[in-house]
Amino acid sequence: VSGLSDEAGLATPLALAVKQLGSPSDDEIERLEEFVDESLYQGNSTDRRRFLQSSVDHAVRLSMTFWSDEMQRQGSSQGRAAAAAAPLLAQTCRRCWPDRCPWNE
Repeated sequence: VSGLSDEAGLATPLALAVKQLGSPSDDEIERLEEFVDESLYQGNSTDRRRFLQSSVDHAVRLSMTFWSDEMQRQGSSQGRAAAAAAPLLAQTCRRCWPDRCPWNE
């Protein structure tokens, strides 16, 4: 959903949250709560690497980045598209995928 968020990957959860204002759904609210508890907000967890936002100072610590095995293959259409759209990201991800990501440390 283009233009809803300046953080890549957060537009869909943001749109789902806004939709709840006018047409709430128990299933969608449950999914939003799961997203917040398991991905977005650190809360009482000691594993800061799993969360986008810190519970200490509420600062955003991570960005949502999508990378896949297909994007890892330089000769595939997705691999060529990733390299063309974000060459530095492709270069970085291809060095460490899927073993370890330095951005999550």
